[in-house]
Amino acid sequence: MTKNNFQKIIPVFRQLTKQGVHDVDFKDRKTTFYCGHNALEVFIKNNKVFKTFSDENIKHTLVDEGLILSVGRTKQHDMARLDSFNCGINYATCPLPLSNDSFLSDRYNGSTDKAALIMHFPRVVILDWKLCQSKGIAENLPGVGEVAGLVTSVYDYFITHGEDNFTPFWHEIKKIVNDLFDIWESNTSDEFRIIHLGAALSFKGMLMRTCGDNSIGASCDHMISYFLQESGFQLPHGVLVFMGMLISLLVINEDLFDYYFKFGKEIGLIQNKDMMKLLELDFCDLFRNSASLRPNRKTILRDISRDDAYIIGEKFKRRLSHAGLL
Repeated sequence: MTKNNFQKIIPVFRQLTKQGVHDVDFKDRKTTFYCGHNALEVFIKNNKVFKTFSDENIKHTLVDEGLILSVGRTKQHDMARLDSFNCGINYATCPLPLSNDSFLSDRYNGSTDKAALIMHFPRVVILDWKLCQSKGIAENLPGVGEVAGLVTSVYDYFITHGEDNFTPFWHEIKKIVNDLFDIWESNTSDEFRIIHLGAALSFKGMLMRTCGDNSIGASCDHMISYFLQESGFQLPHGVLVFMGMLISLLVINEDLFDYYFKFGKEIGLIQNKDMMKLLELDFCDLFRNSASLRPNRKTILRDISRDDAYIIGEKFKRRLSHAGLL
């Protein structure tokens, strides 16, 4: 990740917190962001595709425009991405709700072997604040956990890739995450929360895209989340990512654990019973098995010995005790 690439993304992130239409240039193609209170309606009207639209219709093929439109969650975007790839035409995504970053990904997650296939990015991303609010603020909340994972993933990425002098960049990442938590914790409007969540998720997608490596935004925190899912934790992906981030902080920067744990509790992202369930896990198995789920991905999890894992597990118990959970 070069300084120039980072400087290119930050202004776009700040633009996306305002309503309007923004074209975002990348290395070899362009993504257009339609952002606003009725962005989907504006998009359809401008492209003269439909006279009316129902949010019950999760996928449409726009034959005249040569564009596939997906409205919904990861499954719908996967469907559009696969059809687009097979038909050789572009696709547009409209996330509903903003629970993860799949709307800006180039990955198809529906393969039978569970290994994401790399296809191509959407040509248009539609961030419709009204539609996202219609699903309820709680449905969008897991997206905050998805963004928060950047704190540990970015740190993990630079450490394992031998990058030096990344501290200013990491501080900027933490500022984006902290500002998002502040907004969700405040007594502001739901629309304001949705706008900043959409911008932060878009920033994460742009970061991975510009860097050319998804692991910069989906490293140790995500790998632990995959392990938790396979271990029977039936929680939204973004919540599991946040739990993976908290555990990773005990490896990266223990002092940050209390800070983010407090935020997660206050906005309802994590629950006491779910955190207590983590105590049932063997942290030695957790780190070993989490790292093995992505054998080709570099991560600090691979360097944690059994003795270190035991110590981290004890630290985790102490932190929960300090929080009054034990």
